[in-house]
Amino acid sequence: MQKGFRLIITIILSLLLVSGTMAGCTKNNSSGTTSNTASITTSVNNATASSSGNSTSIIDNSKLTKLTVYSEMDPATAQSCKDLNDHEVFKELEKRTGVHVNWIHPTAGAGEEQFNLLIASGDFPDLIKYDWPNAKGGVTKYAQDKVIIKLNDLIDNYAKDFVKLLNEYPSIKRNMTNADGEMYFFPQVIITPENNIYKGPIIRQDWLDKLSLSVPTNINELYTVLKAFKTGIPEVNGKAVWPMSGACYSDGGFYSSSAHSIGFLTWAWDTNVGCYLRDGKIQFGPMDPQFEQALRFANKLYNEKLLDPDYLLNDRTKLDAKIMSNQVGFVFHYQPTKFMTAMATVDPGFKVAGIPYLKGPDGQKGVFDGSLITNIVNAGCVAITTACEYPEEAMKWLNYGYTEEGNLLMNFGIEDKSYTMVDGNPVYTDLIRKNPDGLAMNIALGKWSMAVCKWPATQDVRYFQQYVVTDYSRDSINAWKSSIDFDPFSRIVPVLVMNPEDSEKYASIFNDIETYIFEMCDKFVLGKESFDNYGKFIERLKAMKVEEAVALQQKAYEAYIKK
Repeated sequence: MQKGFRLIITIILSLLLVSGTMAGCTKNNSSGTTSNTASITTSVNNATASSSGNSTSIIDNSKLTKLTVYSEMDPATAQSCKDLNDHEVFKELEKRTGVHVNWIHPTAGAGEEQFNLLIASGDFPDLIKYDWPNAKGGVTKYAQDKVIIKLNDLIDNYAKDFVKLLNEYPSIKRNMTNADGEMYFFPQVIITPENNIYKGPIIRQDWLDKLSLSVPTNINELYTVLKAFKTGIPEVNGKAVWPMSGACYSDGGFYSSSAHSIGFLTWAWDTNVGCYLRDGKIQFGPMDPQFEQALRFANKLYNEKLLDPDYLLNDRTKLDAKIMSNQVGFVFHYQPTKFMTAMATVDPGFKVAGIPYLKGPDGQKGVFDGSLITNIVNAGCVAITTACEYPEEAMKWLNYGYTEEGNLLMNFGIEDKSYTMVDGNPVYTDLIRKNPDGLAMNIALGKWSMAVCKWPATQDVRYFQQYVVTDYSRDSINAWKSSIDFDPFSRIVPVLVMNPEDSEKYASIFNDIETYIFEMCDKFVLGKESFDNYGKFIERLKAMKVEEAVALQQKAYEAYIKK
């Protein structure tokens, strides 16, 4: 009965997947047809670039002429390309390497479901682009199940440019290896911290100007400004103004992964809702004495009606609407391009601006935004599968993105078309900056750059500097940058990988603790829990084995440092 059931499932999966395009490197469908199903669109083009003339010697084309690659299509690219063979970068890459790609693109919005179908089918393409760092069950599981292969030896022998990058930036290697130091994917990497600065505190600069107020630099000055907003601008267009708004504590999470949580106020007290580092030791913010003071400040804002009472219900959509309807004076958010663009004609006087992160009552401050130390773009990770007949040549092909020429291609596209060289630096042309068809810059880049669309390469800081084109956005980023300690991000806990036993134990402890802390933080702020019970809150955390969980984090961190 079980064998019959498995046979039925296998037949169904075979019908759902286009198996003819999923063979090894030189065994691709040569029929020249394009097959479409309701779930997966597969591009098959029989044309293969000549291995002489335009192609380079980096690939042995007597072996490798075709690759089959599974990859989600970025929304920006999907607006101008039916598949990535329409992308100018991959057109050029085929000319340079002599390797043609048959792309398998899942339907937009169904990527996870169709990835699972692909894995279950057992019929794999040569390469799979996927969020491998967050793969369910861990990336190692897919190697154990013989879906993908370990890359350590191949990287050393066939990816010299990538090896050079790992040697120069050891944290990249740490972040892409498992607990045993094994590597399973090629990532898009970020080596310049500036590329990760895109969120922070923002304020209504026009309201400051109207009330002759200076930009607040510390938590006490912020309180003064919020009070002034309440009395000086009580309402706009008949709607009440909330001097500060945001989202609940869980919105930021333990790793500050979002942008809107009022919990980011705790950083002014040099503490965090989750873990952080001090002198090489993992600290857990809610156990800090100053964490209570941060909660008391938020409670004070709430009691004095300086904080939006609906902050628990806010998400980005609701916050954006409140900001653009003049209901919010201060909030943690992304750089303000969206607001300034949308309000330019509606309310020309409207101005929001990023301000430096605030200092605490005694001049202390921490910035614990986990994205600041992210040097792997999860959506840009590619693994080589067990179906690939020539993994060494596939490795060389992937390595090209880390070469000097590959970097220019992946980030800027084609010289004299999408960019020109000016004083030794690539500068986007008006095809990108002022697209003749009126396309927004990210959409224009969707056909000419893989920096915005994610692919193994180095995300060039010169791409980021040109991508942030408005003065108000650039000024906001510079304000946040000026208040962040970049050397060497010693306070932010990196993504840690534990061995399976520790990971299971940590999850069983921390999952409950995380839920409890977010719930209690909001209760203290809203006055639903008395601060007289704060000591009991700490004791409850200890009873829930928070110290054991932190010890497991410390163990994982020490292993991380030794990688």
